[in-house]
Amino acid sequence: MMRKLSARLHSGLASITMLGLCCAGPAFAQETEGGAPEADTIEALEALSEQSMSADSAMALARRQAEAGDLMAAAATLERALIVDEQADDARLAYAAILCRLDDRQSARLELEILSGRNASASAWDEVAAACGSGMARKRSRTRMWGQVSAGISYEGDALGSFRITPDQFFPEMREDGLSFVGSARLSGRRGSDAAHAYLDARFQTRNSLSGPQSDFQFGELAVGFGSFRGDARLSAGGVIRRGWLNDVHFVKEYGGEAEVGFRAGVNGRAAIRGEVVKQEFADNDSTGFHYDLAASYEGRSASRLAWFVGAGVELKDARLTTARYFAWRMSGALEMPLGDKGVYARISSSLRFVDFKTDAASLPRKDTRLFNRLAIGAPLGIDGLYLEGAGTYAYRDYNVASQLRDYRSFGGDLRLIWHFGSGR
Repeated sequence: MMRKLSARLHSGLASITMLGLCCAGPAFAQETEGGAPEADTIEALEALSEQSMSADSAMALARRQAEAGDLMAAAATLERALIVDEQADDARLAYAAILCRLDDRQSARLELEILSGRNASASAWDEVAAACGSGMARKRSRTRMWGQVSAGISYEGDALGSFRITPDQFFPEMREDGLSFVGSARLSGRRGSDAAHAYLDARFQTRNSLSGPQSDFQFGELAVGFGSFRGDARLSAGGVIRRGWLNDVHFVKEYGGEAEVGFRAGVNGRAAIRGEVVKQEFADNDSTGFHYDLAASYEGRSASRLAWFVGAGVELKDARLTTARYFAWRMSGALEMPLGDKGVYARISSSLRFVDFKTDAASLPRKDTRLFNRLAIGAPLGIDGLYLEGAGTYAYRDYNVASQLRDYRSFGGDLRLIWHFGSGR
């Protein structure tokens, strides 16, 4: 989900959007209702286990379970088959189709992302197209486009302090709440084959004050490049440009390059390592300089249909002004879980960032610790890809005592409409 405006403007928690999976605890007990052998004998249990060991027999069993209306058991059967044989592409496509029928398109997308695609049959792709839509079956086209649009209202208990740093001494604490319109959009695309393809990723977010202090900002990003799948790994490299505005005034421009390697990590997850070098040009000119970023991340899910993301990174900032230079490290994470089987979900996300600024003879030492937490509950609205999400937030900035700066903390919340669209959702 979602974020803070720092000297770099884009260094808060990246919007994290993963759809969770439903609880599969009772799935084993339900399998007998979908045509599986009777489960009251040891022989039947062994037979059921053997069926799941073979991808073909697991697909046949899952098909019978799905026809009987037990989609959860069908998903569990296919998942066990994929644990045994990670390269069973037809079984993975059948699993993705079942996930779409369970209205879990994000997890279906993850399955397609980790699919090798070399041995998948046309009939298996047809099954995905029927359940998920033709756009999600990337075999149908060399071009794929997907994205997300959100709009809503955000409240901050201390909107004034969200963009203002004040001395800790001699000045009374000033707090002022505020209500804002918030919106975001993301469009991603890929053209070409798995072996060689071009990619595009464009993002924009805005916050516009409706009441309280003016704390408007807009931020846009465009990344283009080339990528290639090599077995279970994907390599990509390209260029990136960003622009930021604060209270209707140009604040920062960034341009440079990025590179990433992603690979399968376990049966139901992917890991990635990403590096970036950009030149930052700030309006005040003193903060202008290069910014270096190295990050690692992992996203996955469990058989109990929990989905999660964890990430960590380090940053190094150069600048013309000594006190605008810093070293930083950060951690972030998110966990999503279903609330029933109707598409309702709960998501908790958090980011922690520590920034150590350089000092000179005329400045006080400054070290920032920045925390942002968000707890959200979302529900589908009956239109494909459209959700209503409400969240509570907590933001905190802690400064070292020697900096003589006042700490900041603010509770808030937001209510958003979110629309996921295209072939990658």
